[in-house]
Amino acid sequence: MAATTRPATARPTAAPPAIAPPTAVVEALLGVHRVVVGGLGAALAAHGASLDQWRVLRSLTETGCTMGELTKALDIPPASLTRIVDSLASNALVYRRPDLSDRRLVVIHLSANGQQRLTRLDDAAGAYLGAVREQLGAEVFDRLGVVLDSARRAI
Repeated sequence: MAATTRPATARPTAAPPAIAPPTAVVEALLGVHRVVVGGLGAALAAHGASLDQWRVLRSLTETGCTMGELTKALDIPPASLTRIVDSLASNALVYRRPDLSDRRLVVIHLSANGQQRLTRLDDAAGAYLGAVREQLGAEVFDRLGVVLDSARRAI
């Protein structure tokens, strides 16, 4: 019987990627969450802000938002969001105004002080996330962001 040979140009087929069991996916997500959120929280805390305060300030960059819009966009419980906004308002980083079309609603706006503070916080967050991106590698970091965003939207 003649031996079978491969053409010189053929490459062995790569094994398909292993599929992680659901529990491994959960543990991986929790582990990454702890490290990234903890590190980002520490980077922001060094500048006197919490992760949620930064998220609220970022949400107000384009235009003002009602508390209901912020609650929905940021997935922060209303009572917690009220405490965060009260803290930001007491530090003159945001201000409240009645909605022009519905006086029952209050719109939260970013103040000039808030914009300056947000710029500093964005710099701190960007430095931390840049270090994470470098550690993971740009391709993995970017792909991870796309996959996680896709999963968030689908769930």
